Amino acid sequence: MTPADPTLFQVPDAPGGTSRRVDVDKLIAVERAAADVVEPVGRLWRELAAATDAAVSSHTLDSVLREALATMARVMGVDTVSILLATESGEELAFRASVGLPEELTIGIGIRAGQGMAGRVLANRRPLVAGNLAAIEVVNPVLRDSGLRSIAAVPLTSAGRCIGVLYAASYQLDRFTTTDAELLQVVADRLAAALDRVQLFERERDARREAEQLVDRIGRMQRVTAELATVETAPQVAGVLVRYLETDAPAWVGVWLREGDHLVPAAQSGAAPAGWEGAVTTDDAEPVAQAVREERPRYHDGPGPSYAVLPIVCRDGCAGALSIVDAGGRPIPAAERELLAAVAGQAAQAFDRAHLMAAQQRTAERATFFARAAQALAEADDLAATLERLGDLAVAVLGEICLIDVLNEDGQLTRMVAKHRDARRQPETDRLRHEFPPDPEGRHPAVLAVTAGRSLWSDRFTEGFLRATTRDEEHLALVHALGVRSYVTVPLVAEGRVLGSVTSVSCSRAFQPDDVAFAEQLAENVASVVDNARRYDVAFRTSHILQSSLLPRSLPAVEGISVATRYLTANRGLEVGGDFYDVILLASGAVLFTVGDVAGHDRNAAAQMGHLRSASRALAGRVSSPAELLVSLRDSWDLLGFDRIATALVGSLDPVSGQLAIASAGHYPPLLVGVDGTRFLPVEPTPPLGLWGPPPSMWEGVLDARQVLLAYTDGAIDERSAGSEASMARLAAVAAAGVLTPASVCDRVVSVLDPDRADDVALLALSRSPSH
Repeated sequence: MTPADPTLFQVPDAPGGTSRRVDVDKLIAVERAAADVVEPVGRLWRELAAATDAAVSSHTLDSVLREALATMARVMGVDTVSILLATESGEELAFRASVGLPEELTIGIGIRAGQGMAGRVLANRRPLVAGNLAAIEVVNPVLRDSGLRSIAAVPLTSAGRCIGVLYAASYQLDRFTTTDAELLQVVADRLAAALDRVQLFERERDARREAEQLVDRIGRMQRVTAELATVETAPQVAGVLVRYLETDAPAWVGVWLREGDHLVPAAQSGAAPAGWEGAVTTDDAEPVAQAVREERPRYHDGPGPSYAVLPIVCRDGCAGALSIVDAGGRPIPAAERELLAAVAGQAAQAFDRAHLMAAQQRTAERATFFARAAQALAEADDLAATLERLGDLAVAVLGEICLIDVLNEDGQLTRMVAKHRDARRQPETDRLRHEFPPDPEGRHPAVLAVTAGRSLWSDRFTEGFLRATTRDEEHLALVHALGVRSYVTVPLVAEGRVLGSVTSVSCSRAFQPDDVAFAEQLAENVASVVDNARRYDVAFRTSHILQSSLLPRSLPAVEGISVATRYLTANRGLEVGGDFYDVILLASGAVLFTVGDVAGHDRNAAAQMGHLRSASRALAGRVSSPAELLVSLRDSWDLLGFDRIATALVGSLDPVSGQLAIASAGHYPPLLVGVDGTRFLPVEPTPPLGLWGPPPSMWEGVLDARQVLLAYTDGAIDERSAGSEASMARLAAVAAAGVLTPASVCDRVVSVLDPDRADDVALLALSRSPSH
């Protein structure tokens, strides 16, 4: 071909002003090829423009580009055609689509501006032709080993900026000329315009999606914030976090709450992935422990599961952690991380509110407790009952289990209370009192607190601690079954003396320093209660020992007569009564029996009772009948120095004949219990001793061998609530309901007495042996 050839024309060359003649037919073919190449991309853009909400993925665009590149390779007759697109900054190229190259040559390859042949095209925005690939810099060494020998590369430009590089390659040396590059540029210009429209749509679509996601995140935050504002406890906060986050992410969601140096799972969206199960300590190497310990988020995007762990940092420190785990290893995008951070911040505020509400509730509960404890202190009249009530109060406001150990009069530690908040667990807890009290030689906190006189506590039980404080394997198994988690033991100290200790055990949480302070305040109140109640018990026992000492130590054994007596002190109050009984063997062989009650409930009444019993014995040998004894006592009342009135029932019984004579000074009539019926004997009472009155009358009769005579004091009659008549009828029914012996009759009467009675009870029952 010569310059005069009419089928050639001149085209402007690169800078320098020279010109080159190009085959017009070839140019026309290239133009047609460019239209063919651009058509798939243009069709894609038109479809996008017609349906802007269509879901078009990167894979869809890659398929379209590969279709276009395949057309180009066929028209140009080259071995491979590839397109690299510039990043947003325009400083780096990445393979987007290729035809004729193995996939491994393009995956993960990034080419910076000015680096390699494509990088120089990106930087200079001018075509380049390489006749021998071995003679130039190649970024991807695998490309040099692929067998390709020559390359023509041209820029993809749009609106004055380079958006990528298009290149064709051949296995032949010097396959491409400058003309080929110019023709390739024609195709590139058309393709760049179409690609720019598609990329513009993608940017618009991505911006719209990002805006929609932002609106969605704001909506999610509003919903989470609104519900968090309504919850009142830390576990409820954890539940809200899991419920909202699990609906928005396909990953596993978990929330840990801090209890001392432990992080305990509080809520989760399902079965935890491997390595994320169970509680951990803040010293562990797990991501949750690290995030809480360092109070900063931890993220991991693979290899392996990806995760985000965000500490929930409150005013008083880190309260726990929020975790999102994707077992598939999908990265957690920055926008989602921002949302999680915002949620963790809202959760921290909710935890602060929950902690404040819990503290206020605990303050109110504890104020109520101390008011009730003060009431128990004011009403204290029995050590065991008082401690039982205090144990009930303690388990309502502190731990689930309360143990109270008290030093007895011998200095030995005695477990007085073992209470469980859940009545269903009380049988197990009772074993801690009856079977497994503290070993006085062991390391139990109750023993150590009493010995050292100071509080002991721990926010968790270790296995070593449990083994050191239990008696044997059975004891260890019991405390494991109860699910103990933490404890606080405080000594009971009153007036500088250690009285015992109170141990509170939690099965649900870790005790904190404020719990210890409360337990110590509780112990101060309990110590006062224990001290007062123990003093009361000593006084109670002392007064009733005195009272019992005034009664006969033993009764005379009389052939032919069976005698049974019962004496029960009142169970309320420290006062002692004047109830008494006595049996005297007379010189005639008959027995004289007395039952009486000196008015009043104090030591003076008890003292007068003792004197009256002694006076009755002294006068018994000088009178001939029960009536005469009552007359003698009335006549001698002032001489004896008695200043109180007294009721008395006096009777005599002949063991041989069964002759019975009874007189009464204001006392209840005796009860005759027989196989043929039960009746109160019609003994006519005169006024009580100490008051003027006519001489007493005397009832006389015979006591059959099949009968039991029962004399009693008013403690056996519930006249205050039921009335005398009804109470006496009940007494008669109970006495007759069984074997007719003095002992059995007395036992039946005692069995139905009110355990909380205010009066003493004296019973005396007699019967004759059948042989007499």
